[in-house]
Amino acid sequence: MVDTALKREERQQYVENYRVGLICSIIANVNRDPKRRPNPWMPEDFMPKKVTKTSSLIQTEDQMLQMLQIVHGTFKDGVKKSD
Repeated sequence: MVDTALKREERQQYVENYRVGLICSIIANVNRDPKRRPNPWMPEDFMPKKVTKTSSLIQTEDQMLQMLQIVHGTFKDGVKKSD
């Protein structure tokens, strides 16, 4: 019963993360330069990796910083970067 509840919780977290990733990918793709990035962003590109008990908080922070750098690469100080 606990396993079922845990799987349900993991699935719910995935769905919530996917929704946020979808919004981020749409924003990134609207502003994507197809010459610099021919492949579109996918929602999974903006979703945190599965955190295990052995993962540290620093690894999670690094993943979040990488996601911010992806978006920040398109926008600099809230303004779209020009090539």
